[in-house]
Amino acid sequence: MVAEPLVDGRDSDADTVLMQELLGENGRVQEQVQWIQRIQHPAFLAAREIFCYGKTKSTFSVSFDFMLISLAELAGNPLLTEIHYACILGQVLEGLVYLEQNKLEHGHLTCATILVDHGGNVKIWGYENAHDLAGETADVAAFGRVALELVQGYAGDGDVIDIDDQTTCVADFLEAAMSIKQASALAKHRLFDLPWRTSKNHVKSAVALGTVWAKRGYRYPAA
Repeated sequence: MVAEPLVDGRDSDADTVLMQELLGENGRVQEQVQWIQRIQHPAFLAAREIFCYGKTKSTFSVSFDFMLISLAELAGNPLLTEIHYACILGQVLEGLVYLEQNKLEHGHLTCATILVDHGGNVKIWGYENAHDLAGETADVAAFGRVALELVQGYAGDGDVIDIDDQTTCVADFLEAAMSIKQASALAKHRLFDLPWRTSKNHVKSAVALGTVWAKRGYRYPAA
């Protein structure tokens, strides 16, 4: 993944894209392209263009909307509060509910495949390897690990929760995220009774600070 400017001399995310090259055997790459085209939901990072090149037209690159950082750069941030968690995780859950309703699975959900921009918007990407769901999804369990890492800064050993400094609501949500198997059920947790849909401004400041610290190589919790 690389960030590429579309127009020289402009300082705007609108003029920058994330470029991703799809790798693998031709048949598999074609399938990845189809998944990128198939999944259409606001919670997923939007693809702008798909480029096909090479003598056999079997090499593909995809340009996506630019997003500033991943959740990995915010994990363990001591400035995050209930409303931050609700706003960030609520946006991710909307995407998982969409997959659940369509009997699909992302399959590779981590903090690194969830991106955040300076407007507080959260998007899932890395969905080129999604697939139809035959049984129980693993995405909600992966989401639980993402939530745990976001709150405490690491996923823990065997998903051990170590959050004595968190509120009862956040702690209860993490417990639920480690046990509930359906995204639609988890989305009904009382954490999301908070006005998270209108609280992206709360995330913006954390993203700004997280960006500065990430550039300096800082990670949470500090060693």
